[in-house]
Amino acid sequence: ATGGPYAVVAHSLGAAATAVALRDGMKVERAVFISPPSDPLAGIRAFADTVGLSEDVWRRMATRIEARFDMRLADLVVPGFAPRLEVPLRIFHDMGDREVPLRAGEAVAKAWPGAKLTRTQGLGHFRILYAPEVVSPVVDFLAQGRPSNAWPGPELLASSASARGTTSRQVHGR
Repeated sequence: ATGGPYAVVAHSLGAAATAVALRDGMKVERAVFISPPSDPLAGIRAFADTVGLSEDVWRRMATRIEARFDMRLADLVVPGFAPRLEVPLRIFHDMGDREVPLRAGEAVAKAWPGAKLTRTQGLGHFRILYAPEVVSPVVDFLAQGRPSNAWPGPELLASSASARGTTSRQVHGR
């Protein structure tokens, strides 16, 4: 009824899943990726290192994943298909991210036409989601392309209510 989503803001594996969805035909006007991985095999290797799996075991695990889901992990490497994507993209990635290394975000940004990467310091993989120095430019980026018939947002509604002498309560999600 509304014509689909206007934009997507995705974190970590959600960013990789969003990239695949965009490749496979999902339509949005803008996207923001926070701490995106670039290669699922790198994630499997990192998991294997963390839990102490041998190379033989993690390679068999990757093969089983491919067989179970009838797909190739190589087809999910974001820089491999990103050059064909035309959605304006902003990426935010912390230089000290321990879960998804910065080089993954850099690889996505380098391969995605027109993507802009912002590096942060000291926010890690999770605090980056709530940091004002990330949230503010994300909102600005999304607002740049907002269609003229879009919902005006809580700021305008709150100022309209104040002008009418009524009060408005804003609810903030976590």
